[in-house]
Amino acid sequence: MDADSGIVRILLQGAKAVLALPNHPRFVLVQHGWNAGGFARSLHLEAPHVATCVVEVPFNHPSAAEWVRHEALAGDGYSEARYDAAGIRCEPRLKVCPMATAVATCRSGRRTSCW
Repeated sequence: MDADSGIVRILLQGAKAVLALPNHPRFVLVQHGWNAGGFARSLHLEAPHVATCVVEVPFNHPSAAEWVRHEALAGDGYSEARYDAAGIRCEPRLKVCPMATAVATCRSGRRTSCW
């Protein structure tokens, strides 16, 4: 078994466990980088009654547990937050990008604020 299959197995076990909870279940995913946020988003789409929270924190940061606790208890529905090493919190948001900008960006290989 490789590391990726182990992570997938843990995610599936967590999802099964939270789906079996009777009242106000909450799924909290803590990660250090872009790994499993898509799984959590899909879980919430499939089971919108499950409060789903994704928190990205720097590895071994002394405040990480406090940030995760705050995010996990903060709301219902779906939430996602990222903390950097300085403790600055941000939330990813999608925004509309004009098609011409997106095409030009893809061809040039440069990233813009539309991504």
